[in-house]
Amino acid sequence: MLKVTFTLLSVIVAVALGQPGCGPDEYMCSDGICIPANWECDRWDDCADGSDEVNCACEHRCPDGKCIEENWICDGWTDCSDGWDEANCTCDFQCPDGRCIPSHWVCDGWNDCSDSWDTVDEQDCPCPGETVKCPNVNKCIPIWQWCDADGIWDCPEGTDQANCTMPSHSMKKSNTFTHHDDESLNKLTKEDQAQRKRLNQMYRRFNSQ
Repeated sequence: MLKVTFTLLSVIVAVALGQPGCGPDEYMCSDGICIPANWECDRWDDCADGSDEVNCACEHRCPDGKCIEENWICDGWTDCSDGWDEANCTCDFQCPDGRCIPSHWVCDGWNDCSDSWDTVDEQDCPCPGETVKCPNVNKCIPIWQWCDADGIWDCPEGTDQANCTMPSHSMKKSNTFTHHDDESLNKLTKEDQAQRKRLNQMYRRFNSQ
């Protein structure tokens, strides 16, 4: 907005005074408009015709003529209109759409390959300590949310509340989770059983205090 206002003022002053040319600290666009000299070659088209960005020293120039910085090459973001800056890159991790992302973006808790919550760069990631993994999806929840008393689904489809009873005062004495029946217990995966074992251990620690 500031640049636009300055440009308009330059035109008004030039027309009012009838003085052609620009000041010593200004740059004249091809159409005669004056802009501050330090706006030339700043990677922004300040002249209406873009003449302030022509013939500039350029770290990298896209096929469409756009200048980009060295660290914009192969950074996972498409800066050239045709994707030239992201082509033929050594790929740390490649998304299904062919886009490359840095290795430190994988399993960082952000979906970088797509807008889907189960994007591939966040799949098969280990859960940090004191958390458990929801069955069949790549989501970690705090261990205390597994079979907790609020009944709220913290895992998709409520798998964190399935095959368990709500904690109660009697549970504090038993120190274990009870399942609806032995058949339900047999259907649990080894990972599910390990998660419940960890949760039982937490309850034992709590009850021993």
